[in-house]
Parts: sequence; structure tokens; C-alpha cells
Amino acid sequence: MHLDVLVVSWSVTAMWEYQMADGSASYVGRPDFDALLGTRMAEFEEMAAQYGTTVLWTTYAPKEPAAGGERWTAPKTADQMAAVVLQRPCTSDLRMLVRAEPGYRWYQDGYHFTPTGAARAVASMTSSALRCALLDPSGPDVLPGKS
Repeated sequence: MHLDVLVVSWSVTAMWEYQMADGSASYVGRPDFDALLGTRMAEFEEMAAQYGTTVLWTTYAPKEPAAGGERWTAPKTADQMAAVVLQRPCTSDLRMLVRAEPGYRWYQDGYHFTPTGAARAVASMTSSALRCALLDPSGPDVLPGKS
């Protein structure tokens, strides 16, 4: 099987707390974890490239949690995760897509897209995937002539 583009979103699970090799706990936003995550993402890209596949990383924009909600649902944590993800060569920033229209019903339950929200997210990712697979991965997050 050959895939031209593989879309990956580690944003939710990568926001949880992890036990590092030295036994300490770390999480996104801390330099040790961010460096490890960046290294693991690069390794994944290298593995996929062996099969001719480009990896498209996406960011994630959860709804803001109620007081006392899990840290991985917080916008600040999503921004910290995006700081790592957006360093990769091929990305789609769904976090900013969702934030650009706060009144739109993106999510059905705070975490999963509605059918129309998913369609809009896929349209955005498709533009990014085309840029990464066919054009210049360092270019803007839209196709030439589009905005």
C-alpha cells in the first residue's frame, strides 16, 4: 500500500503527562518534553519517508474546559502543543481554523467534530496536504491563488 500523505494528530494524547526515561514526569510546554516530542515526530517522518509518504501534522483546538477541567483540554495547552507541531515541515493548523470562528458549531461534544465541522477541517487539511505533497512544504498554508 502506498500513501502520499498521512495525517497525524498527536495533539490530544501528547498533552497528557508522560513519564520520562529518568522517571520524572513531564508534559508539553516543558523543554525536555518538547524536545523529546520533536525528536519522535522527526523519527516518524523519516520512517514514513522510506515509503514515499509525507506526514501532515495537525494542531487541535479543544473547547475551554469548565473550572477544574483536564489540562489537555485547555487552550493554553493546545498552544504549547502547536508550538511543537508547527515546527514540523508539513502542518495544518486546525487550532486557528476553529478559533477564527468561535460562534460556529465545530464540536458535537467539546472534542469530536460535528459532520459539518469535520468537513471544514478536512477541506483545510486537504489544502495543506496538497501543498506538502505537490508543492513547496515551506510555503503558505493555502494553495497559490487561494486565500
